Amino acid sequence: MKQIEKRRNNDAIDQPARPLGAKRQALQARRAQTAKQAVGLVANSSSVTFDLHHTATGLLVERTQSRALGACLVQTLFFKDLRVFERWCDAEPTRFDDPMRFALLRRDGHEALCRQW
Repeated sequence: MKQIEKRRNNDAIDQPARPLGAKRQALQARRAQTAKQAVGLVANSSSVTFDLHHTATGLLVERTQSRALGACLVQTLFFKDLRVFERWCDAEPTRFDDPMRFALLRRDGHEALCRQW
């Protein structure tokens, strides 16, 4: 039996990627720096997590709540001033579930919002 040899043609996608432009490099560097600044907090029950991202204009908070049946609720909140952040902290129900971690969340939020941009 004669063995059939298959060869695949080289496409343009097989070539190495071309170098990034200056604007794209700056954007990726800024995104990497923002990712390093993110702070993650997990409540004791592990059902609620908070990710804080310091941005140039304020504080971005992602609140993720997992349910037993697999459903997941993600809320994204953006705060520009400390007064609104404090009101949200006073209304957040997880402050009773895990007070120590919630104090860390509040402290990190204060630090981000009081920082000079």
